[in-house]
This record gives sequence, C-alpha cells and structure tokens, in this order.
Amino acid sequence: PLAPLAYVTSSKPKFEEARRCLAEFQSVLSMVDDVKPPLTDRLPVETLAGEMVRYAFQVVQTACLLDVSYLSFDGLPPLFALGMSEDAFAEKYRGQRGSLHSFLAFTDGHRVHIFDGVVEGSVVS
Repeated sequence: PLAPLAYVTSSKPKFEEARRCLAEFQSVLSMVDDVKPPLTDRLPVETLAGEMVRYAFQVVQTACLLDVSYLSFDGLPPLFALGMSEDAFAEKYRGQRGSLHSFLAFTDGHRVHIFDGVVEGSVVS
C-alpha cells in the first residue's frame, strides 16, 4: 500500500501542479500549510530545505515533500519571493539573463533526501 505524503506549501496552484505531476499517487498526496522552523541563522539554501522538511515532519508526523526556489540574476541578490505581479516582474526584468535554482526536500522521518536543479534563461514576457 502507498503511504501518505504531505506536500508542504502555502501555494494552492503549486499543490495542484504537483497533484497533476503525481497523478497516480493522488489518493495519498495531501496539501499541508507551510510550516517553517524558527531559524535564526542564515543557512545555505540546500541546508535550509533539509531543516524545513525535518521540522515539517515533526509537525505533521507523516512523510513530507517541499521545495525552496529562488531566481538569480547577474549581479543582483537572489529573489526568493517576487513581491510583485507577474506582469510587473516581466516589465522590470525583461531581457535579463538569470537562473532558477530549486531544491526539493523529502523525508520519511528517517532520512532526508534533497534534489537540486538549475534552469538558465532570459525573462521574455
């Protein structure tokens, strides 16, 4: 039998996308509101993702999956939240080259697995 899996996110669209990608597991995938550990230190993103998924497991007591992503443009600090509409973002950054860094963290309560990926490109619209 399949075990329950909690996708920890406050984004309903992100959860729906995950549900579509994991269609064969829909019966066990549930959305859990974002739970964040009380952090006081600045951590590398991959370390942060691991700490967040460990903490989420302690809160919900079931296998957890979450992601931490950010945009990086040459010479600018990383963007973890757009803080603006998609149209305003496109207007501000159109033509700039950059990359999307994403860290996906999973734990079943015993081990933490972190997957990372980078996509490079330009903002076109």
